[in-house]
Amino acid sequence: MKIKKMTVFILLFTVVLASVSSHFLNQTPLTFFVLKNETAGIKAYQVNGYFAVKETDFEELSLSPRQVLDGEKVATDKNLVDLKQWSKSFGRFDFVVGLWNPDIDFVSDWNEFFNSTNNDAVSDLSRLDKRYLALLMKPKLSNGTSNEPVQIKPVKPLATVEPTSVISTKTPTIEPIVRVEILNGCGIKGAADRMAGRITSDRITVKNGGNAVNFAYVHTQVLSATGDVPASLTKALSRLGLADIKGVKSVDVPKDYDVVLIVGKDFRKLKGN
Repeated sequence: MKIKKMTVFILLFTVVLASVSSHFLNQTPLTFFVLKNETAGIKAYQVNGYFAVKETDFEELSLSPRQVLDGEKVATDKNLVDLKQWSKSFGRFDFVVGLWNPDIDFVSDWNEFFNSTNNDAVSDLSRLDKRYLALLMKPKLSNGTSNEPVQIKPVKPLATVEPTSVISTKTPTIEPIVRVEILNGCGIKGAADRMAGRITSDRITVKNGGNAVNFAYVHTQVLSATGDVPASLTKALSRLGLADIKGVKSVDVPKDYDVVLIVGKDFRKLKGN
């Protein structure tokens, strides 16, 4: 009698566990970071792969000038270790994929990519893993009967596309992490630390580099290799009242940073000071 009760209990527990596990897998995607080498440069994507009931979601990530340079070096070297390290600046991913061949159109046929035996680098995925995932995932974007490559951008649905093959209209919202070195260029004690504390966020990392070459900076400046000011930094400075900050092209930006922020004497006029 006890054996029967134990058997029933085990069966019930198994059913409940299977149900909970199925729900979790259907709601939680496997995340992939994909670096795609193309003829015109590189592109980075986040791919969310759902099991069975949801379609795979592709999202192109925006890259800062510094990230473009770093990504091109990774693609040239075809170094998976560097690729995994570089992907961490965009967030945490279950898998990292490097597509070195510019002729591969992985978006239009995600399943075929996972079943392929090409030499592109896929971290932590064995051939058996790839085949298993290919059976469980559905491609979201498809070429249909056209020979033209699918572009990842909002477009109107094609009339000839099957109902299950739709073009994503989701606009990428993930901003790259900006690495900032901040310098005191006004001579006000603690100005750099106070500015750093007010602009630091999950998209902006700041390190105090000490004093600038002098304290004669009337206005706050942003130095970068291209002369551009990253969007997330522009927003952060605008909230402090520095809406007219212009970027200055400079070769003096340290390699570990995207920009150098020099705090000028207009620091006294910041909101909240």
